[in-house]
Amino acid sequence: MRNRYKDRVVIGMQPSTEASKPLTLQQLCFANSLIRGESQIQAYREAYPADTSNPSNLHCSAYRLSRHPQIQALLKDTHEAVAETLTDDIQATKRFILRQLFALSKQGNQDCTKLKALELLGKACGLFNPAHTKEESHQDLKQILRQRLVEFEDAI
Repeated sequence: MRNRYKDRVVIGMQPSTEASKPLTLQQLCFANSLIRGESQIQAYREAYPADTSNPSNLHCSAYRLSRHPQIQALLKDTHEAVAETLTDDIQATKRFILRQLFALSKQGNQDCTKLKALELLGKACGLFNPAHTKEESHQDLKQILRQRLVEFEDAI
């Protein structure tokens, strides 16, 4: 049997898709939480506090919501803007990296993730770089001081 309605086009009607609807307040809250660096589960719980589903269902719902086309676009735009800003300011980049490492050290899913984040934080703070200073003689110190005084006088 042939479908006689397949060629019919309804004028003025567009198919309803997720991408054409504006985001709800809960979806925006979820996206903002992800932007702040929270995990998908934490962001979902913050956006939907009344949802008392079991952890497995929460995980699935959070993942599904994170794949929403408008949320993906919002996250991409935000990450691109953050990347541009961070490359402009090296100090901000260092703070961002340290913040992310600190968050991973507290919220990592596995102990090895937490340990690696702590190791990188320690290296960034200089904890694992022993300060090997060369013992200099009095004569060497006097020579260095003379050179610096000459450089200082030349600068004035």
